[in-house]
Amino acid sequence: MGSSKRKQDVVISAGDDRKKKVKTVKDSGKDKKEKKDKKHDKDDFDYSKKDKKDKKDKKDYKKKSKKPEADEEESEIELAPKGAEVELTFDGSGPGYKPLEDSDEEMEGDEGEAGEKGTPGVALPGNENKSREAHAAQKKAAAERKAAKPNADILIRGKKVWEQIRRKDIKKEEKKTLIAELCDLMRGKVKELVFKHDASRIVQTVVKYGDKTQREEIAKELKGTYADMAQSNYGRYLAEKIMHYGSAEIRSMVVKEFYGQVRKLLKHKAASIVLEDIYREYATAPQKAILLREFYGVEFAVLKNKNEEDTTTSLAAIFEKEPEKRPIIMKSLLELLKSIIEKDAIFYTITHKAMLEYISNARPGTTETEEFLDAIKEQIHQIPYSKDGAHVAMYCFAHANAKDRKVLLKTIKPNIVDTAMHKQGYVALLTALDVTDDTKLSSKTFLSELQPRFVDLALHPLGRIALLYPIVGRSKRLLNDPSVIKLLTEMDEIRSKTSKKDTDLRQKELALAFLPVLIKELKTEITTLFTDPYGTLTIFEILLSPHLREATTVEEVNEVLEVLADLAVTTVNSEEEEKKLQPHTQRLLKGLCQGGHFDFKTKSILRVLDPAIGFSEVLYGKMKKDVMKWACDAETSFIIVGMLEGGEWNGREDLLKTLKKGKKDLEKKSEEGVKGAGVILKML
Repeated sequence: MGSSKRKQDVVISAGDDRKKKVKTVKDSGKDKKEKKDKKHDKDDFDYSKKDKKDKKDKKDYKKKSKKPEADEEESEIELAPKGAEVELTFDGSGPGYKPLEDSDEEMEGDEGEAGEKGTPGVALPGNENKSREAHAAQKKAAAERKAAKPNADILIRGKKVWEQIRRKDIKKEEKKTLIAELCDLMRGKVKELVFKHDASRIVQTVVKYGDKTQREEIAKELKGTYADMAQSNYGRYLAEKIMHYGSAEIRSMVVKEFYGQVRKLLKHKAASIVLEDIYREYATAPQKAILLREFYGVEFAVLKNKNEEDTTTSLAAIFEKEPEKRPIIMKSLLELLKSIIEKDAIFYTITHKAMLEYISNARPGTTETEEFLDAIKEQIHQIPYSKDGAHVAMYCFAHANAKDRKVLLKTIKPNIVDTAMHKQGYVALLTALDVTDDTKLSSKTFLSELQPRFVDLALHPLGRIALLYPIVGRSKRLLNDPSVIKLLTEMDEIRSKTSKKDTDLRQKELALAFLPVLIKELKTEITTLFTDPYGTLTIFEILLSPHLREATTVEEVNEVLEVLADLAVTTVNSEEEEKKLQPHTQRLLKGLCQGGHFDFKTKSILRVLDPAIGFSEVLYGKMKKDVMKWACDAETSFIIVGMLEGGEWNGREDLLKTLKKGKKDLEKKSEEGVKGAGVILKML
């Protein structure tokens, strides 16, 4: 602040003539200094209550500090009467102060925001007109810019027609007329339009709603530009539309334009999507072979088979004919695959097929496999979702050493549940369990993901395979697809060179790790599983595992059997139609009573536990009074048959006596068509 003071006259509307005394401090810096001095002065005094003299000095000090200094002065401002106005004036000329000067110039941007100088917020009619005129001028300029663009007349009219075609309430004949108009507008100009975001949509609409002739006309006009369109953010959508709606002739024409450019386009973000759709959805088998062979090197991209005959994608067949080309082709393919992985194009099916050809022909324990694993091991979770991708993942686990398998398991861990439920991916998980020697690592990795989703997996036709494979193995009860067992067997040959642990020992260690967790989940979720076909199969395999007694206690198993027997009795005694025993539940109860799996070849029961788990004894104790009711009922009679076939157990003789006493009832029911009653009679 300057040394001179500033007097301020304030505009005030007052209701009375009261007066106020206002102190204006001349220098704020001086006021701060005074406060600082007060602070230091206070620190010099002792305000102890014991010393009265110090208290008196303190009071005197406070009184002195309250007195106004000589540099301060009091000024009075009279409040003006109500409605009066007083102008704000300044009489100072301190540093930084500059008096306002009148200016006829207006600041930019004031128009429309203030109607009159000094009266903000009030718009005058004249300024409103100016604003409208400026807006109209802007629209006119924009229209002129659009009109100056190439093909402006086509775009302006085309957009209007396009909007009408998209309406849902438009009539079929009117739509045909509008599409014909668009075709006339675009004829000869399609190549210039497809690379623009708005014009490309107009052409796509014609391809979608036009007839065969109109589509072919557009497709043929674009001949020679499809590879460029695939690399365009807007043109690629039209290329996909033409492939989708085009005839076989048009599709073949488009596919041929991608010959020789696969290696380049796969590294392009937009073009790789188009190429993948062409390979997966539209190309014929010979065309797929030509596209794939370009992965093997420049020679295959340039010297392609124009007749599309006798083309093979098998590297094994190529190496057999020309073994000298093996190092060159494997090196070229590996380099391309590395660059594709870096570009994050690893999830395409054409890439999976090329990867499968490479890894299936790579030699175990060589740099061929090591370099490939180094490139893919942290991306392995992206590939098991196609048939070829799942096979690549299997080969990766089989070829990997202990260190690489640890990385592979860590990478795939978050996706284990999704992979287990996928129709192609689950086989990769089975191989991971088959080849990993560190069963503590593999069981911990799998169980941490599978256990929280136990019910979902147990009720899923594929999800339960990964859940039960460690305790069942390659049984046809679990793997009913022979091709899967064949694939797993092929991995055994590679595993023999990369794994050291005995196969049976590995299987046993996995079973001992999985069973306690499965029994624990079974106790809490058995009610849900009891009513589902796949759920009953899961219960059956867990309770009849050959390692059950070694992995769990008798008490834990009996607890599950008690719950299961209660559910069976409750269901049978229920009068509700919906709660009757279903065929899959009947088979579960009969199988548990038999104590083993039925072998259709030998027509006998294959018991895996000796002695049996004792379900017959537990169930008989729950339904002892209703034995004849169960034996004469079509739903439960075969459960009694299972009890009789289940070997010796406490209560079996008592059951036979009861059945012999009710022999007449059994004969009557057998005549009525209850097959189970007839079987019981033969056994008696």
